[in-house]
Amino acid sequence: MNSEELFRRLIGLEKPSIIKEIKFDHQEERVDIFIDFPRLSKF
Repeated sequence: MNSEELFRRLIGLEKPSIIKEIKFDHQEERVDIFIDFPRLSKF
């Protein structure tokens, strides 16, 4: 399992949403997850 799949499961993210980027900041003890979805997606 890669980090994208791990975070997808941890936060309960379902399709069509996708994780665009994951940033780790060890100094600030922070994880930023950028979420997007394909154009014309239906929820």
